[in-house]
Amino acid sequence: MPFIITSASPPLLNLARLMPGLLSATTALARYDQMLRSLHNSEIFLAPLRGQEAVVSSRMEGTTSTLDEILQLEATQHISDFYDETKPRFIEFLASKYAVAALDYLFTNPVFNNSRFTRNAGIPSQTAARFTRVLLNNGILQVVREAAGRRPAIYRFEPLMELVRV
Repeated sequence: MPFIITSASPPLLNLARLMPGLLSATTALARYDQMLRSLHNSEIFLAPLRGQEAVVSSRMEGTTSTLDEILQLEATQHISDFYDETKPRFIEFLASKYAVAALDYLFTNPVFNNSRFTRNAGIPSQTAARFTRVLLNNGILQVVREAAGRRPAIYRFEPLMELVRV
């Protein structure tokens, strides 16, 4: 059955007015998608979007977000900003093709030992050990527990821990 325009029909859309905004949004999403594909750990940037979407969805459903949820969203944004600020420093200090992988690993696992760092970040063990020394010397890492016998040292990415402490 064909659609028949009546006085109760919605007005026709002005596509010439809508298209520039749609094209601009599509372009921005394509750039964002390409940026996510180039990252080792895209979760760092996806988490804030998921949080924002949850808050917006709850508002559309007529519920309000709790203060904890809002604070968590703000903390996620601070973490994302801190990642952006820290990335150039890691690249400068570590001077390696593994610098961003190291940064991504530390943002995901701020308390770690070198064997887990090597195994899970895909960084050669000698490189990971050098990274740990450089980051310790520059005050970016702190020793949580010294190595003793076969027990490995435990390190903490203190600047990130300071952001997330309550």
